[in-house]
Amino acid sequence: MLRTFLATVWESASNRLRGNAVSRRRRIQQGRTVEHLEVRALLSTMVSSTMLTYQDIDGDNVTVEFSKPILNPMSVSAIFKFSPADFNVNNSIKQQLQSINLAGIPAAAGTTITTTAFRSNRNIGDGFAAVGQILANGLDLANVTIDGDLGRIVAGNANTLTPGVGALVVHSMGRFGTLTGAQDLHTILQGKLTSLRVKTDIVNAFVEVRGGVNGKLDSVTIGGSITGGANNASGVVFSTGDMGPVTVGGSIRGGAGQSSGQVFANGNVLSVSVGGSLVGGAGEFSGVIGSALDLGAVTITGDVIGGESFRSGEIYAGGKMASVSVGGSLIGNVAESSGRIYSESDMGLVAIAKDVQGGGSFRAGSIVSNGQLAGVTIGGSLRGGSGASTGQVFSKLNMGPVVVTLNVVGGTFDTTMADEFAGAIISKSAMASVRIGGSLIGRGRNSGVIVSNRDMGAVVITGDVLGGGDSSGSITSLGRLASVTIGGSLIGSDTGGYTANIFSRLGMGAVNIAGNVQGGAADGGAYISANGKITSITIGGSLIGGGGSYSGFILAEGELTTLSIRGDLRGGRVLGQIFRSGHVSAFRIGTLVIDGSIIAGSASTTLGFRDSGSIRVDQDIASLTVKGSLIGNVNNPVVISALGQVAPVGTTDFAIGSLTVNGRVEYANILAGFRPNGTVFNADAQIGPVVVGLDWIASNLVAGAVPGADLQYGTADDRKAFEPGRKDVAGVLSTVSSVTIGGQVVGTRAAGDSFGFVAEFISSFKVKGITGVFTLKAGNNNDRFLLGLFRDVRLNEIPDSN
Repeated sequence: MLRTFLATVWESASNRLRGNAVSRRRRIQQGRTVEHLEVRALLSTMVSSTMLTYQDIDGDNVTVEFSKPILNPMSVSAIFKFSPADFNVNNSIKQQLQSINLAGIPAAAGTTITTTAFRSNRNIGDGFAAVGQILANGLDLANVTIDGDLGRIVAGNANTLTPGVGALVVHSMGRFGTLTGAQDLHTILQGKLTSLRVKTDIVNAFVEVRGGVNGKLDSVTIGGSITGGANNASGVVFSTGDMGPVTVGGSIRGGAGQSSGQVFANGNVLSVSVGGSLVGGAGEFSGVIGSALDLGAVTITGDVIGGESFRSGEIYAGGKMASVSVGGSLIGNVAESSGRIYSESDMGLVAIAKDVQGGGSFRAGSIVSNGQLAGVTIGGSLRGGSGASTGQVFSKLNMGPVVVTLNVVGGTFDTTMADEFAGAIISKSAMASVRIGGSLIGRGRNSGVIVSNRDMGAVVITGDVLGGGDSSGSITSLGRLASVTIGGSLIGSDTGGYTANIFSRLGMGAVNIAGNVQGGAADGGAYISANGKITSITIGGSLIGGGGSYSGFILAEGELTTLSIRGDLRGGRVLGQIFRSGHVSAFRIGTLVIDGSIIAGSASTTLGFRDSGSIRVDQDIASLTVKGSLIGNVNNPVVISALGQVAPVGTTDFAIGSLTVNGRVEYANILAGFRPNGTVFNADAQIGPVVVGLDWIASNLVAGAVPGADLQYGTADDRKAFEPGRKDVAGVLSTVSSVTIGGQVVGTRAAGDSFGFVAEFISSFKVKGITGVFTLKAGNNNDRFLLGLFRDVRLNEIPDSN
């Protein structure tokens, strides 16, 4: 309706003036000065005191209308600047409206400005008319509507409590640069702007709403994209006060200029919705959505992509950030903090539909909260880059649940260690839970890790945990770790030390690993460790030591209530020296079940090779069942040792409550009263029932005793533990409750070796594979006899004194 009305006005005015055109030209040519000035003032056609019409540069019919009667023959030329500024009383010449200048016209205060363009039946056009600039310095305006591109507008007075402009509605801003007559593309509005609506794009234009906290921008709607260019602060929507909801139908793209391609407020921003992507450029701080204070919900349908310069492609809050949803990926670039989501205070839920990809410099491609982080969901993978802390989810305070649908992958290995904590989930406080649908994969130093400085909730990883560079592929809680479930295997690295680890400084709940726990060639690969109690560990495959020390290793400084290994416990096999490879150590163990065998590692020498395929406990093992066999070798026997009860009662002090081996025992030392370092400290240690299904070969079963000078058990100089400070309570005997062996007892063919069943008192001894019956004497310290095919195994009840 408005366009039809204005078209009628425009044609009527044109026809009315056409008849007078010839006589007017004659008067001008005759040199009548007054008439000449009058015609120049008209330029195009002043229809009334509120309306002017002209023909646009490409042929559109255009009206400019004010809500206040500010036009007269003398003011028109001061208000309007056209190019070409020709005498055009009948609108027959195509012109570019370069400027509407209301500065110095007090009557224009509070006026609306509306331009309307429509195609001419005769001259065609595109239906839009660009305006170079509107100047209303010192004046507040009501609504401004431009039916085309606007280069810039300057409006508003010193009283910033009143709106500088009521609402600004344009088809585009800055599309033609300064070609349409704008001095520059910097819009300055003093005081609040009720709304900004750009039907298509903002290109290189800078819209600035000033006035301190009063410089508010109540709402922003951009139908297309915001694009920055080579100039600083180009392609920007900015307010010094709060900013209301922002909707951008297309993308926000930074350019080569610093702070280009931005939506930013020095106050709070209620919300931002972008239908395309947020893309950083070559300029610092380019491609940015941000607020100096709190930032509300941010929704990006496409990607967030960092640029080539510092903090490009960033979502930023100087205070709290309510939430962020990205329909594509978060991608860092070569520059520091590019492709980043960052808040100085608390951050709400962050959802990334696809990947989070780190870049080549510090925290490129990362989610960082300096306060609490409510939670993060990543629909693809979290991947570190080559820079430090890239591809990282980080919170300074508590972190809520983190879900990664695919993998968490550390940054690429870099010998300069520049990629520390790349591809990582880190909370400097507590962490609620982590769920990874794929694998946790370490690559460079400290990469592919989950870390909390306080308690950590349940961690679920569907695939594997794989080590890479030093301290990579690990789960670490400096508080209590609730539980860990791994659907694949825990596998240490061959190149980096202390990789693929699960560690808590305090207690640890249930740990369930469906596959193997397997050390690598480097030290400390694939260990599970807690400085407190571990509720339970279940390994669906085997616990396997590697070529490095402390690999394939379980350590509980407190009680390990239950340990179940469905496969084998295997020590490492190397040519050099290693310690505790394929090893279990704990303060005490409640129930330990191994469905396979305990197989000691092997080496060419006994020097520097210890506890490879072994179990050593500070206090006691309540129950140990091995459904396979204990298989050691001449250089490295299987070792099962325990010290004794934390608080023994009366004459009872079981170090090993019971031991059942369904297969054979070959080259093994089962030792009660021993500390993990091998020293004997409890002369009262006891072993409960021992049942072996097959043969006993070249092995020792010892409670509270030490060998003599020959360093062998089963010889005459075996004796009671005597180290200074040892536990030795009068009336408490080191005891073996019973021994039942289903096969034979044998030693070796080698000369000079010896093996024994040694304690102060052995209550019962049965060997099914030996003809004859062993009748033990009543009482203690009085049974000594040789056993076995080679007569090098002895049952030896030692004296109760040295």
